[in-house]
Amino acid sequence: MNHSEGEITHTTVPYENMTDDSFSETVSRDLEKKYIIMKSYVNPIIGCLGLFVNTIGLYILYKSGLKKPSNIFLASLLVADSMYLTGAVNCAGILATVGPGKLKPQKWVWEIERNLAYLVFVIDQLTFFISSVSAAVSPCLPVIITVERLLAVFFPLKFKTLVTRKVALFLVVSLFLFWTPWIAFIAAALEFKYVYVSEDTSYGMRSWSKLMWDNIDVIILCDSYIFNFMTSILPACIVIICCCLIGVKIKLAHRKRKSMSSTKNQTTSRSTITLLTVSLISAIFQSAYFIVSISINDEVLKLSAMAKLFREIQYFINNCASSINTIVYIILNKKLRNTLIDTFTQKHNDKGFRTN
Repeated sequence: MNHSEGEITHTTVPYENMTDDSFSETVSRDLEKKYIIMKSYVNPIIGCLGLFVNTIGLYILYKSGLKKPSNIFLASLLVADSMYLTGAVNCAGILATVGPGKLKPQKWVWEIERNLAYLVFVIDQLTFFISSVSAAVSPCLPVIITVERLLAVFFPLKFKTLVTRKVALFLVVSLFLFWTPWIAFIAAALEFKYVYVSEDTSYGMRSWSKLMWDNIDVIILCDSYIFNFMTSILPACIVIICCCLIGVKIKLAHRKRKSMSSTKNQTTSRSTITLLTVSLISAIFQSAYFIVSISINDEVLKLSAMAKLFREIQYFINNCASSINTIVYIILNKKLRNTLIDTFTQKHNDKGFRTN
């Protein structure tokens, strides 16, 4: 449809004739709306769906047996993913963003009675700790999985003695313990404050403590660079390199033994495909997370609404990564798929044969 010169108004040039201040204010409002949608609707919905799907995945793995190291790693990944998704459904965080009050969404505050605000703060801290520990553990577990598959492919005769159930449990527990002190330090550096603005306006808030301010340079260095690097692009690179090495080794072995095919080999191949696919998908999501994180530069930070939106996009990426693994297990692994089918079929049959 053609427009005359006089008709070219807000439909094509929505910010025309605005001053710099009014333009920034309008853009900030638009970004704030998108941030609220992501924070209060999109990410919580994904979180709820992910927790439901992961619960099914854990049940399937439990029914399949947790004696194999590979199943232990897969179950640990689902546990870590579920822990991370608690951050997506954090009611305290949603309440701080879009709850009742006059100061939202400009400030992360709880405009409620003091004692209730402190209770919400405690819930928020617990959720922060749980989801933050898992945010560090989840990207590292695929590294362990790919290294385990690397040993299985390159050292098949020694593999069962190198990677046992006890070794698998030790690695998983050690990984959680490795990251816990740093996350506990960050959580301890946050404190509760209650502010009285006027007779009818007061709020509780999460604030940086003196411990945080005294160590601010170290915290920024560790959190923004070391922590971000070690839990995003570094694990992704290790996973991709290991997968390439495994792929080359399997290809060469396949050429040498084209005529050899047995049920045992097919099962091993299927397990390897499942584990490596999960690891590669994780690497892709972590790479995307890292790209978004380095995009939050000084220009972005000038608009606080844009910075908050970018953070929610990062969380959206991780929430998707934490919700998809069970689906991958079921699609690629016939044994796990049959376990799921048998479980629902058995329950259906039990109901059908029930008599008074």
